[in-house]
Amino acid sequence: MIWRILRVVSVIALLVLGTVNFSAYLGNAFAYSAWYGLPDKASLMAQALRNASLYFWAFAACELAAFAFTFSLVKWQDPDLSVPLRWLARGLVSVGIVVVSFVVNLEAVILYGRYARHH
Repeated sequence: MIWRILRVVSVIALLVLGTVNFSAYLGNAFAYSAWYGLPDKASLMAQALRNASLYFWAFAACELAAFAFTFSLVKWQDPDLSVPLRWLARGLVSVGIVVVSFVVNLEAVILYGRYARHH
């Protein structure tokens, strides 16, 4: 039971961390595209590119780990389904949970950013 609780907490932490990394990736990608072609911003552009790459891969690793933990938490006990279909159902449910959680977290970060900008 304690391991299951730790996995749930880990999934939540990984999803929040993944969202933060994705937001940082977007910020650096926007900076890179804004500075593209400006000779005086070449060093900043190179740094933004490196940061964007780092944050993107950190985001991908967090989301993949969250999927793996979620897959281990979801149990499908329908005896009418064959084993491969049960695994497929677990995988689809896990992907759905991770995607919906990411969207909710991203929306929360966006709303917080709007709130912080105006206060």
